[in-house]
Amino acid sequence: MVPYFGDFAEDATVRFVFNTFSSDDPSASVTITNLVDADLKVHKDGSVTQIVTDGATITIDFDGITGNHMVAIDTSVHADYSTGSDYHIRMEGTTVDGATINAFIGHFSIENRFNEVDVVKWLGTAAATPTVAGVPEVDLTHVAGATTNVSALATNVDAINTLSAGATGFAAIDTVVDAIKVKTDFLPSATAGAAGGVFIAGTNAATTVTTSFTTTFTGNLTGSVGSVTGAVGSVTGAVGSVTGAVGSVAGNVDGNVSGTVASVVTKTGYALSSTGADLILKSSTFALAMADAVWDELLAGHVTADTAGLLLNDWQDGGRLDLLLDAIPTTAMRGTDNAATAASLATAQLDLDTITGSDGVTLATTQANYAPATATAMSAAQTDLDTITDTGVTTVALTSAAITDVWSTDTLTEAYAADGAAATPAQLLYLLLSACTEFSVSGTTVTCKKLDGSTTAATNTLNDSTSPTSRTRAT
Repeated sequence: MVPYFGDFAEDATVRFVFNTFSSDDPSASVTITNLVDADLKVHKDGSVTQIVTDGATITIDFDGITGNHMVAIDTSVHADYSTGSDYHIRMEGTTVDGATINAFIGHFSIENRFNEVDVVKWLGTAAATPTVAGVPEVDLTHVAGATTNVSALATNVDAINTLSAGATGFAAIDTVVDAIKVKTDFLPSATAGAAGGVFIAGTNAATTVTTSFTTTFTGNLTGSVGSVTGAVGSVTGAVGSVTGAVGSVAGNVDGNVSGTVASVVTKTGYALSSTGADLILKSSTFALAMADAVWDELLAGHVTADTAGLLLNDWQDGGRLDLLLDAIPTTAMRGTDNAATAASLATAQLDLDTITGSDGVTLATTQANYAPATATAMSAAQTDLDTITDTGVTTVALTSAAITDVWSTDTLTEAYAADGAAATPAQLLYLLLSACTEFSVSGTTVTCKKLDGSTTAATNTLNDSTSPTSRTRAT
């Protein structure tokens, strides 16, 4: 028997399960193979034509439990899933316990069952006959879970329904509304803050007022005032500070101005006394600062003709020196100082003649002081050179003595070059001596000994132990 899984709403997802067992032991669960989503087929209302896109998916061994499988069918994927129809699901070509199975595994419907309920009793008590057919009578005893006296509800509702414009209830309401209207009629019908609008005060008043005020404010203005175009009669209290710019002050400022004043355009009717002016010039911080600034001014920027700045600039740069020289009397240069200078120049000229040889005798004498010493040194150097380069006998004698020392007198230190390394003459001679006079043969190894006859100097390898034809050094 194919199980029926119920009546579902349209576009719902239908889920159901089925199990597989061993053919040898129906109580033993086994898995199912060769079953994929495409092997699940859905038929509508007994049609042999399958729904092409059936939305069916399979989960084999659900939750990892062998033999338990779940099928899910999404009925929203195809228009064939519609209300008032039944659907059968089958699997095709699957394998259970080695056997191929084709089987229907389920049946469901979409809004295709009658679910009408005919209520004749409530908790065992016959329901009251409704006043209006099909509309049940409701007897309210509780509202929001609390016992409520609803016995007068109908009476009150009827009383409200019977009120008319002339009734007592409406007359009282009209009186209150009229009183409110009298007060609200004075309010302009405009946006607060706009032209003709309402100025709203309070902590939540964030409206910018863009209109003019023609009345007097006795309270405080805590916001910013864009500008005051009319005259301000007077400010009787203290003004804490003005943080913005003040365009101009046309009247008098009797107190102090602690900030910076950009400029004073005009001020008439006042003059400094001579005593006051003298005091300012002598001790005023401003006057002293001006004097310091004048003396500390750089001269480079003062180039206007006929100005003191230009003259000082010329002196600093050495300019107009011709004017200074023209102002010095020429007779001042023809005195004792001039004669002394001439004598010094004459002495210097004599010294120069001595050095350069303008006087032949003096130059010759100077040369005689150095030439003999130089000739003697050169002669001694020539003698040393002749000795080194051999003028005929000296070098040959030296060479012969050296050869005699090498071959007949000097003893060569015993040494052997490593295999493959370049050798000195002494190393080559000792290796030849060892290879020819001090050696032993064992198999294919020839061991050459040092002068002591026991220490190995080198080894050679023969190509054959009985009839060698070649050997090569090994160590």
